[in-house]
Amino acid sequence: MFKWGLFKKDLSDTGLPAELKAQINSLHTKYPGTDRVVLVMDQLCRVIREQKEELEDHVRQVKALDQQLDQNRRAKNFQADLLTSMCDEIQAPVHTLNQLGDWLDQTHLDPNQRLGFNFYRKTARKLSDLFNHVIDVAKLREGTLQPDPIAFHLNEVVRETMQLLNLTAQEKGIPLTVRINPDVPQYLIGDIKRLEQILISLINNAIKFTYEGEVQVQVQLAADEGSECTLNFLVQDSGVGLPENHIHTLFDRLSQGDPDVERNYGGTGLGLYICKCFVEQMGGRIWAENRPEGGALFGFSIRFEKGSMEETEDALLSLSQLTLTEAPVSHQDVDEDQPAGSAVSPPADAETPNGNSHKMKILVVDDCPDTCRLIEKFLEAGPYEVHVVHDGLAALESYDQGGYDLILMDIQLPQLDGVGATMEIRNKESRQAAAKTPIFALVGDPGEDNDGYYLAGDFDRCLIKPVSKGDLLEAIQTLHRSR
Repeated sequence: MFKWGLFKKDLSDTGLPAELKAQINSLHTKYPGTDRVVLVMDQLCRVIREQKEELEDHVRQVKALDQQLDQNRRAKNFQADLLTSMCDEIQAPVHTLNQLGDWLDQTHLDPNQRLGFNFYRKTARKLSDLFNHVIDVAKLREGTLQPDPIAFHLNEVVRETMQLLNLTAQEKGIPLTVRINPDVPQYLIGDIKRLEQILISLINNAIKFTYEGEVQVQVQLAADEGSECTLNFLVQDSGVGLPENHIHTLFDRLSQGDPDVERNYGGTGLGLYICKCFVEQMGGRIWAENRPEGGALFGFSIRFEKGSMEETEDALLSLSQLTLTEAPVSHQDVDEDQPAGSAVSPPADAETPNGNSHKMKILVVDDCPDTCRLIEKFLEAGPYEVHVVHDGLAALESYDQGGYDLILMDIQLPQLDGVGATMEIRNKESRQAAAKTPIFALVGDPGEDNDGYYLAGDFDRCLIKPVSKGDLLEAIQTLHRSR
């Protein structure tokens, strides 16, 4: 409220322009009391000016904050781009180490060499696990890791996962058992890759922290809702248990529950965080608790659509036609003594797609020399003649020379990428009415719809890098059988 009694008739101390003061004094002579009104107006102008200055100050602060946020966003995008670029560069050498281990495992090693090789291989796999965790976290942050539901048989998935880890448990003398309740539906539709990854991570943790007793996996029906059902997966161990004051942070990023865990057991603390993200992405929940009889229990619940035998068979048929396997999980990642590439080996008298016993002529197109050398090593013992080039234009020149029974085409190539090179080859075949040469795409970073994308690009099959010897030979043998 303005205090009228405080206003003066003298306008000399107001902030009004001199010309306006003169006009007001003239008006005051004619109309007494005008000065009081003008003083009030002047006071209001002062208040408005002060508020305007405050508002302008706020605007400046908002602009500065917006600039800071923009800088933070650019820095965050730079970090994401840098991480993606580094992962692309690191992926090839990391996986080459593992594939080199597969090849060395088939050579004759004396006991000392075998001891050193086993140490090398375990170290390489730890590096590979860390790399895969970083990739998963990066994809989760970018929102590019989306569910990929397919039909599957639950009993087979769980038991195959247990078989992958059974040797690890046997090395510690720990029984690894599974119980699937009879009322659990067997034919389901869900993200089988993520389910396997969650189970492997939790079971691995249970084995790592258990020195006696057993590790048990149990699957229960939590809810049956017609066309859908909710299942509880419980991983129980008799190990060291969980610190009560850290249980609520176990699934946080980089958390390991106790400061001594990293020193005593190793690990990055990313595994449980990734499990939590996968479970929540599939609409479920995950938890951990101590068991009354000792040890820990990790559980998660996920809702699945109910499937059928026919849908599962169709899904298996689709997978057999297009090899889309993730690199981090394979049977070779568990068995330290069994040759990793021995699952599928070509017979000495294997026939080529043309039906004769001559060597199959294969063109490998990849800009990574290490990848090319490994593929050559994988195929050197079989009836194969391998030629290598490192860019798309060179691939076209080699194709023009003719006579290839199979082309293994990397996607990201210098000069001309793999998709462009393949399309050009298909155009040449069409113009010349020539027989179609089988071309397998070698994909380094598979996306959600790469199968349809690469098939639309006239590839015959898609193999996820790094390609193991078993996967490569299986794909070639499937090609033999289909032609």
